[in-house]
Amino acid sequence: MRQAIVEFKKSGFLDPKRGDGFVFGVLRRVGGDADRVVVDVERNAELVALARPLRSVFHRAFDDVVGGAAQLSQEEEDQPTWRRALDDVVECGFNGVLTSGGPGTAPGNSPILKDIVVSAKGRVEIVVGGGVRSSNVRELAITVRHHISPVWFHSSCLTAKGGAEEVDGQEIQSILREVELLHERGGQDDLT
Repeated sequence: MRQAIVEFKKSGFLDPKRGDGFVFGVLRRVGGDADRVVVDVERNAELVALARPLRSVFHRAFDDVVGGAAQLSQEEEDQPTWRRALDDVVECGFNGVLTSGGPGTAPGNSPILKDIVVSAKGRVEIVVGGGVRSSNVRELAITVRHHISPVWFHSSCLTAKGGAEEVDGQEIQSILREVELLHERGGQDDLT
């Protein structure tokens, strides 16, 4: 990963003024439990520093940390795993975190996503991804909307066609239309 970051930066294809950057996330196991993972602060901070001045976003490995919540003792549950993971991501220097709020899809985790956005408090951008479609982006945006922390949405907009997945241009247009409607009706400048 170090070498890939160095090579991409040398390539000249990435421009920090355009917002170009990297999406990655390194986890480490806790104890002997293969299912329980945490953000590897040391390794991630090293990669974030190496990536500068380009942006770095922690990818959906964040959701693997949140998914480890079932492994926690009652004492540890007083602080949700996502809160510690979010603090660790901020400590590493990431600009954002891509998350569906845990295992599964963003629509299925919208209450946790809302808590994550509120807790971000402008310290890091939240990129909601995982199951984001035109049929649910408006409801998701209303649920997670917060005036302190900008919220972004990611969708691959893939549709199965002829046995293969392809980018669906109509789905892209539909998502954009839903977001535009939100802006028109509510003037919600914090949704992108």
